[in-house]
Amino acid sequence: MNRVPLFPEAPRPLVFAHRGASSLAPENTMASFRKARGLGCPGLEFDVRRCASGELVVIHDGSLARTAGLDKKVEDMDLAELRAMDAGSWFSPEFAGEKIPLLDEVLDELGDEMYMDIELKTRLKKDDPLPTLVLKAIRDRRLENSTLVSSFNPLALRAFKRLAPDIATAVIWCDDEELPSWLRRGQGRWISGCDVLKPAHAKATPLSLALLSRLGGRPMLPWTVDDPMLARLLVARGCVGVVTNRPQDIVGALG
Repeated sequence: MNRVPLFPEAPRPLVFAHRGASSLAPENTMASFRKARGLGCPGLEFDVRRCASGELVVIHDGSLARTAGLDKKVEDMDLAELRAMDAGSWFSPEFAGEKIPLLDEVLDELGDEMYMDIELKTRLKKDDPLPTLVLKAIRDRRLENSTLVSSFNPLALRAFKRLAPDIATAVIWCDDEELPSWLRRGQGRWISGCDVLKPAHAKATPLSLALLSRLGGRPMLPWTVDDPMLARLLVARGCVGVVTNRPQDIVGALG
């Protein structure tokens, strides 16, 4: 099966700042993304959800409880409500007033400078508008060759792949109890038709790299790798790069 290559012209190893430079600034905010850019990190990883009024917002959790102090679901709030929230004070007073960004804002400011890994945050099994809306944002800016679309939800990835067979996709997995047990060993690759494997770093073993990556013809991009020695080890094993909370340490270690 032909797979879409992952940024073949980008220098190896690939490095993605997980939710931006999330060890230095509040995750999934423009402050965090700009910090990653300033550190010389070539890539960004971030999460996208659809809010009640239909816009695509960049936030990891389904609720605002952890990062904005309001126990309310993103999908139940419209954009005006979300933009009124303070998404920075939880991290540090220095970032008070930081807003939840729109996908459009991130792509407009950084899409021409950094490669992107956009994670689709959705549990829907069918009739999901998120893949179509994310694709439109990518196509409108002609970022097809510098964007990876990933998800824990293999059905969302399959829907995206049907719409955009030319854009690289990645299935994510780990041992978290929120993920169905039948998806915790990367089985979503069969459902999604993905091009890239994105396991939690503990699952990027020599055996999994041999069986899933080399024999399966899919590059492996583990997360979240914050230790420079571990990052070098994973790349030496054959991983195409890493996703990290600490680009301030990892970019230099892999440079």
